[in-house]
Amino acid sequence: VHWPVHIDKETSAFIPYEEIPISETWKKLEDCVDKGLVRDIGVSNFSVKKLKDLLSTADSPLGSNDRPMDNKELEPVLSEKHILAIAEKHGATPAQVLIRWALHCDTSVIPKSTKPHRVKENLESATKLTLDDDDLATIKSLDMHRRYLDGTFWCGKDSPYTVENLWDEKHLGVVTKEAKDEL
Repeated sequence: VHWPVHIDKETSAFIPYEEIPISETWKKLEDCVDKGLVRDIGVSNFSVKKLKDLLSTADSPLGSNDRPMDNKELEPVLSEKHILAIAEKHGATPAQVLIRWALHCDTSVIPKSTKPHRVKENLESATKLTLDDDDLATIKSLDMHRRYLDGTFWCGKDSPYTVENLWDEKHLGVVTKEAKDEL
């Protein structure tokens, strides 16, 4: 499920999210796994609230097997100059720095790699890399509170969807100073 959005397949009209419980959709997807029709199922672009609702009914584990759509206008966090400097300081990769940061913030981290040396690096970021207080403060100051895809394309004239009800929060994307002060 790429987006928490329902569309009538015959009319292409939007159906409000609340009208079709995600648990019903998820159960049908789990049936497809059980029948061998698909290998993996998952969701993306779900808010924490929507994920918690889904997890309360899901039998299959959730996890990411892909990356967000590439947005050429946004600098990749892996290339951000402060992240690069911290990585160089510790003899680590930018990915290791970001994984260690996420773990420091008690965030669940599911890094993706098919390359054995990257898998090893990812694990080492949890066991061998320590970020100091200056590193942590620097990374915290980078809070961009952005999404690579914010869902605005679902929010048209005849749509029941808004950016706010997709993400269950008020501020998204590029954040004004006033909105950031509310964070």
